[in-house]
Amino acid sequence: EQSSGSFAQLHLDMPADTTMRDLLERLSIPLEDRGITFINGELAALPGLDADLEIVLNDGDRVG
Repeated sequence: EQSSGSFAQLHLDMPADTTMRDLLERLSIPLEDRGITFINGELAALPGLDADLEIVLNDGDRVG
């Protein structure tokens, strides 16, 4: 983990075909606690809207 100004970065090695749900499970973040999700700067989900859970993440994707 490294800090860059007012935000932190965490680089993870994940297997191919990892979904957003897999990432949340690896980070032990309950689905109901994740809030608003962005993938590569694009809005992917809002609280109560689980549209992002089956998105497959690619090498170098940025999630916030």
